[in-house]
Amino acid sequence: MMRSRLARLVSCSTMLAGAVAMAVPVAARADDSSPALGGVDVVAFSDASTTAPVPGDASITAEYAGRVYWFASSEHAAAFTMTPEVYVPLFGGNDPALLAQGKTAPGDARWFTVIDGGLYFFSSENTRDLWLRSFDMLAPRALAGWNADAKTKDRSEAVIGVSLGRDIEKYLVKSDVGAGGYDVVSYFLEGGGKPLKGEQKIEVEYRGVTYQFASADNAARFRQRPSRYEPAYGGWCAYAIAHEGYTKPNPKRFLIQNDRLMLFYDGFLGDTYKSWNKEGAEKLEGLADRWWERETGEPTPGTAPGSN
Repeated sequence: MMRSRLARLVSCSTMLAGAVAMAVPVAARADDSSPALGGVDVVAFSDASTTAPVPGDASITAEYAGRVYWFASSEHAAAFTMTPEVYVPLFGGNDPALLAQGKTAPGDARWFTVIDGGLYFFSSENTRDLWLRSFDMLAPRALAGWNADAKTKDRSEAVIGVSLGRDIEKYLVKSDVGAGGYDVVSYFLEGGGKPLKGEQKIEVEYRGVTYQFASADNAARFRQRPSRYEPAYGGWCAYAIAHEGYTKPNPKRFLIQNDRLMLFYDGFLGDTYKSWNKEGAEKLEGLADRWWERETGEPTPGTAPGSN
């Protein structure tokens, strides 16, 4: 499994030169008086229901790092004012996949993704897919090629450091397919609220794991927030992880707890979903989080720098 993932990461390096840089600029010159990010409400991207850029209102603004940002509501403006660095896109809104090959090009808010609390903009669907597919190889290169003030760069390094610190080789996959081939978005209300089998013709590769989806819409949602929709604990049975072990779950036995997808074993040895609730869901989630962090380096949700 490790060999096939690494082979695909290496093969992706040959595709960098073919990435197309066609974008509606969102990164601006220092002397640009236009609204930051083209007037897009940057706080809106922190809402999981946002699937497209939300236009800001010119009468609801806040300033950060010499630029004026527009917002769709006063609540968003207030949230931004408190912690602006949490909401602004990493790499100054430039396409990180192109930075990884030594080029600087502005991203387009339409092609966004949020990974471990970090917001990224891309110049095309192609470069976004390349970033998702080869994140572990491209992220260090993008950081090396990014020239920015220390505060901005430090945050990029911190957020990406969390992502790179995870041991993805401990994730449960079969033939590099995650979640038993089930559509991980379908478990959530916005994806229908019930597990659906994905289709091979609708796939998204993320960090060496291929996820299959029942619809193009669900695949699009995953591209926008892959770390949100990934099953908790690498797709292993949550109850087993809480008890410091690995057990393959039944993909049809699940729970959305604290906005995370948790899967459970249900078979000859019992129904761990029932055991999870009987023994205390919140207590077991805490135990599972701590053991999984020790096993993989994946932090407890909400503790990553820039989490939103």
